[in-house]
Amino acid sequence: MNLKEIEQIEDLELRSIRLKYWNLRHKVFLDEHGVPDAMLEKAWNDLCKQEELEIKEYKRRNI
Repeated sequence: MNLKEIEQIEDLELRSIRLKYWNLRHKVFLDEHGVPDAMLEKAWNDLCKQEELEIKEYKRRNI
């Protein structure tokens, strides 16, 4: 998702989750010194998995 799509999410909690992980992935992408290129994909995938888990928990609580 991009920022424009995230901003269109009406549910504030879900929008917050999506925005949190978008920001974390963006920081990892920009952190050239802290995250070597070889580890970028792993870091990105780890954040995506964490986001999925948090969204599943959100859905469990709200559906």
